[in-house]
Amino acid sequence: MTNSHNILLVANESAETTAFEKVLSGKGYSVTTAPSGEDALWKLDHGSYDCVFIEAVMRGMSGLDVAEEIYARDLRLPVVVMADVAFEATQESVAFAGVAE
Repeated sequence: MTNSHNILLVANESAETTAFEKVLSGKGYSVTTAPSGEDALWKLDHGSYDCVFIEAVMRGMSGLDVAEEIYARDLRLPVVVMADVAFEATQESVAFAGVAE
């Protein structure tokens, strides 16, 4: 199975990154990783992606900060913010970042 979809995966933890990358690659997706929000924004400026998976809590820019920047740049990319159960964000902050739910 081969997909032409390019996914940008942004996560701090190498174990999480490796697991997500393995699953997505196994489904035929092309996966590019970025260890930080700043690196993700650079990659978005220099590459073409169909979707962004991003960890909510990271060093430096948070996942919501990056989602907000993607929304502000009008990149029209779906952004999946990955968070554990303890992560809390207000409805307002999530909506401001361009995340629907």
